[in-house]
Amino acid sequence: MVQSVTSLFRERPGTEPSGKSPIRGPSRCTAAELAKFAERRRQPVPESFAYAYFRLGERYGIRGDIAFCQALYETRALAAGRVRPIGEARMTDLWGLQGRDELFSDAFVEMHLQLLYGFAVAGPLPEAAGLSAPRLQWIERKGWRGKAPHWEDLNGKWSYPGTNYGQDIAAIWRNLLEWSEQERSRAERHRQAGRA
Repeated sequence: MVQSVTSLFRERPGTEPSGKSPIRGPSRCTAAELAKFAERRRQPVPESFAYAYFRLGERYGIRGDIAFCQALYETRALAAGRVRPIGEARMTDLWGLQGRDELFSDAFVEMHLQLLYGFAVAGPLPEAAGLSAPRLQWIERKGWRGKAPHWEDLNGKWSYPGTNYGQDIAAIWRNLLEWSEQERSRAERHRQAGRA
């Protein structure tokens, strides 16, 4: 008897057939899971901060859970005293705000998502946008507006040289997704055990 093989390779969650992870789309993790994931990495953040990525991500059509992972990556998990970019030549000074508390604001999250929107979409910002994004003009001058619809396409654009920049962010997100699915499974087993 011959068995059919549907795929020779393990498929990665949240990717397209190209193997790339789109910037646009819904989050697959909840805000509570984002906050718990950061805490698990010994980098606690307010749940309201994680919720801002979830809520504003929906407004812009950006995957807020992966953008949250990018913020953790860029700021070395929002560590106190570490608000400068990891590399020297960054696209913007977005991560170089004056203090750690400013990173936890809705304005910061919205600015971050607007930049991602600018890379992923050639059109104007959504009507609901509360901020103007002057940094989008920089993206347009470089000719990158709408030219990076996937996280992996940010290589060499968001960071320089950024050879594996997008892949690193997608890997953190896949780790988050795997962990959150395990947590949901554990919670379900506990509920089942409680009913028995």
